[in-house]
Amino acid sequence: TFHLAVVVDDALMGVTHVIRGQEHLTNTTKHAALYDALGFPRPQWVHLPSIMNADGSKMSKRDKVKAARKAAKDIKINIDHCAEYVYKVIIHGFFKPPETKLDKLINLPGTIALSEKDTATIKIKLWGGSAARPKGNSLIEEVKEAIHRFLDKEIDSIFIAEAIADYLDINLPEIDVADFRRSGYLPEVLLNYIALLGWNPGDDIERFDLKFLIERFDFKRIGKKNAQFDRAKLARFNAEVLASLPPDLFIKKLRNHFELFHPAFLKELDDNQGFATFAKMYQARSQTLDTPAILGRFFFEDPEDYDAKAVKKNLLKNDGEGLNVLREFRDVLERCDDWTADTLHKLIETFVAEKQLKNMGSVAQPLRVALTGSAVSPEIGPTLELLGKDTVLRRIDRCVKHAPAMRSSDA
Repeated sequence: TFHLAVVVDDALMGVTHVIRGQEHLTNTTKHAALYDALGFPRPQWVHLPSIMNADGSKMSKRDKVKAARKAAKDIKINIDHCAEYVYKVIIHGFFKPPETKLDKLINLPGTIALSEKDTATIKIKLWGGSAARPKGNSLIEEVKEAIHRFLDKEIDSIFIAEAIADYLDINLPEIDVADFRRSGYLPEVLLNYIALLGWNPGDDIERFDLKFLIERFDFKRIGKKNAQFDRAKLARFNAEVLASLPPDLFIKKLRNHFELFHPAFLKELDDNQGFATFAKMYQARSQTLDTPAILGRFFFEDPEDYDAKAVKKNLLKNDGEGLNVLREFRDVLERCDDWTADTLHKLIETFVAEKQLKNMGSVAQPLRVALTGSAVSPEIGPTLELLGKDTVLRRIDRCVKHAPAMRSSDA
């Protein structure tokens, strides 16, 4: 019935070209016979090579399932706690954005009423359409049972996979177009790259736009060999395009992405100039539109801990030279009334000259450790300005208090 339905449906819709994966090649003779028997004109069949992962497996939605299951088992996930989190996500209608603390979401009220229709729809998503789901259980019980069965490989629910990834704050491999959009890939870059999987325009051309693709695409240049999805190459394509954008256009695209996926970031950078400064900091180093949110997370979230190597090198080395610099420069910052990038940069230069320090890094690196938890940040002047005086002083105080203890723990 499947083959009959496919043929009749395509024929009645006037389909002239059937373009599908090569796994359907063996169906072609059956379909040709059905077209002839029913008196329909045959379409042109085109079979595309499969898209493979780097390990040689076929790229599919189950890659998300496998990644989430492995991560959950590796850390021995607390199923009760995870189920409570997923339940709160469901009744509040959202997965947590990266900037939402897990404990804040767990503490949201759990009394929001769902309609019977909404509950039924959610249960179907939980079980991935599996007929094996239990009947009559409460929603929280079904969430817990679904997670158990997911981990035992009895069901392959994408919903559960994404919920577990959200709970663990990990990224699953992008598979759907929506995944790549969420990760910050530009549509034109994704189109360009996907077009190269199993097809090429010749003349060693790799970079092109939609207009070029429409003009040059030809079935004859589709290859027979399976294509490997090279995520590093896609990221490189995307980074090159982002770096080449006019700054105003990059700012616009980044703002649009943050409005959709990182609204809390926009609230923290509450004026257009602040966001523009932030965007300019990260344009050259962004692989995707999500890179600034990942690298710049410290702008709205105090570091939970400090990189041990960064502390040792920039704060504790030479009998705590960097830590002493941080303490002294903290007093200079406290007296600063003009909290702008230029003024703050000059303050560092003056301090370096007065203290006869080696260079700007003698102050900037200890500051970076205190402010970000690592030795990496954008240019220090704009970073200080965007963080604001109160945040900078608070983070320095916290670092000065906790960093010396890392010397004894390291020993």
